Amino acid sequence: MVIDENDSRQFSLLSGDFNPLHLNSVDARRSMFGGTVCHGVHVVLKALEYAILARGNILKLSRLKVVFRAPIMTGQSFLVRCDKNDDSTIKINVFCGLVKTLSITSTILDTNKFSDTKLPHTSISQECSILSFDEAARAGGSIPLMLDETILKKLFPVVFSLMPKVQTAEILALSQIIGMKCPGRHSVFSQMDLTFDSGKPNSHHGLNFQVKNAREDLSSIELLVDGPDIRGNLIALYHPPPVEQASYSETQSQVRDNEFSQENALIIEGSRGL
Repeated sequence: MVIDENDSRQFSLLSGDFNPLHLNSVDARRSMFGGTVCHGVHVVLKALEYAILARGNILKLSRLKVVFRAPIMTGQSFLVRCDKNDDSTIKINVFCGLVKTLSITSTILDTNKFSDTKLPHTSISQECSILSFDEAARAGGSIPLMLDETILKKLFPVVFSLMPKVQTAEILALSQIIGMKCPGRHSVFSQMDLTFDSGKPNSHHGLNFQVKNAREDLSSIELLVDGPDIRGNLIALYHPPPVEQASYSETQSQVRDNEFSQENALIIEGSRGL
């Protein structure tokens, strides 16, 4: 499987996660990954799409645990492997070559027909929060659930047909929480552990989130999430922003006029900005 730039842009519209790490190649090349990476939740739904297709019947989740082990770069090929797919459990691993990038364990509540709720398709702000670690450690809020069924059907036709729309929208919203809200701009999704319960006494169509624990020594932020059909924990890593390059005016003041006029210089890998 491959997720290309257009796929990522479509997924951003579907999930509400417009973090430049996934969309802006110039911005992302200054990140720790050196380029744009696929949305983690995009890969999760691709993997579930494969697993549901193998089952061939309706799938309703009771539990979903995901560990993001390594990034998948935009345009990089990856392999989805179902290691277990029985009546109650699905175990999936995703590989790029020999590197395991993603592990998924899910428990199925039932495979009967389900009633579903029509969710609105609303446009949202594409502004990504830029928070310090201390600000992220105190963050909380709520985002509305939304679902563009046209894009969902295009990107994930099997999920569209055989998974509840509310569960799908809640999983998609997790990408927006981590990538846009907390930690926001400087985030890397690390883990999710979710429990689904359609019988919850919760009638709202939003997903609440609140930071539970933050450890700056590990660059780790743990959040609690709660929605109409979902409750669980998310873990994100806060990566430091790129070092700001000194401006020309700042560097000019450090060099005297004609200081190197008699020198010959060989510049290697310095084409950017020259």
